[in-house]
Amino acid sequence: MIFVWLFYFISFYDNGDVFFQSNELSQVKLIDTDIVRTIKSDDGDAIEVSGLKDAAGLLYWYRRVETPVCLTGTCKLIDIGVYWTCDGKFFGLEVYGEHLTKTDHSDFKEADYKKLIEILKNDWSILREYELSDLTEDPEVDGVSGATKEELAGEAIEQAVYSTHTMWHLIHVGEEVQLIDLTAGILVEDKVLLETLIDHPGYHSFLIDLLATGKIKPSKETDQLLLLALASEQVKDRVRAFQALKFSNIENAEVQAKIADIYANAAVPDKVKLLQIFRGVRISDQLKKELWKDLETENQWFKQALMEVLGF
Repeated sequence: MIFVWLFYFISFYDNGDVFFQSNELSQVKLIDTDIVRTIKSDDGDAIEVSGLKDAAGLLYWYRRVETPVCLTGTCKLIDIGVYWTCDGKFFGLEVYGEHLTKTDHSDFKEADYKKLIEILKNDWSILREYELSDLTEDPEVDGVSGATKEELAGEAIEQAVYSTHTMWHLIHVGEEVQLIDLTAGILVEDKVLLETLIDHPGYHSFLIDLLATGKIKPSKETDQLLLLALASEQVKDRVRAFQALKFSNIENAEVQAKIADIYANAAVPDKVKLLQIFRGVRISDQLKKELWKDLETENQWFKQALMEVLGF
């Protein structure tokens, strides 16, 4: 059975017959680049991943995997293509050569593929906690695979728990961290990609995390990103921005001018966080003016923090 809405083929890859392609993947046209990097597999082997870009210039990572899935004493080879976004999140799946199959040798149906993709999107599936040998109640009983453990029923395709487990582990166990590091390395040199990610709000938290961990260098563009996050109504965004602010150009007069505006409208806890960051930093007259306004506070702890930054 051919599921037309899923089987749009990406023409730049000669992967042979594509028997399945996940829906989100089918919505983009990815173009090959000359970016090829190496990460470690779950077994510690070096494997290659390729960098691809969409029409907007966003970066994706791709790996083709041919691996056996062992069931009831025999092994069946699956041939798949795995795609991640540049922040290491699972993006899509392709199946080559023939459909994925179950223990009864039936092909995956449309509903099976749909459920599989939802499972693979879950970074913290319970599958993380299980080895292949622990997936069924009584494996290898009379040559027939035992029933899938009850707690795994919602995290695996019926009669395909081994395949589900294998693919989830290929996508999630260690790959995200490694792919993030690969992207960070590229961003250090590729200013165009950095600007492209900044233009897409969905990547803002990712970039702030890279700044907060020192994996990318501050720039005028990232300074503006942090200033937006500091003024955000989302507590999570502000917390991470405070952590990353020390990696920005906080001595820059333009940056301090905008922080002065943010400070003026901030609650006391956020004001104190800003003061902690600005200890020992030469501050502009505009920022000093905002700090002076709070010196009349009766909160002695807050006042002490103000006086330290103002040089008293």
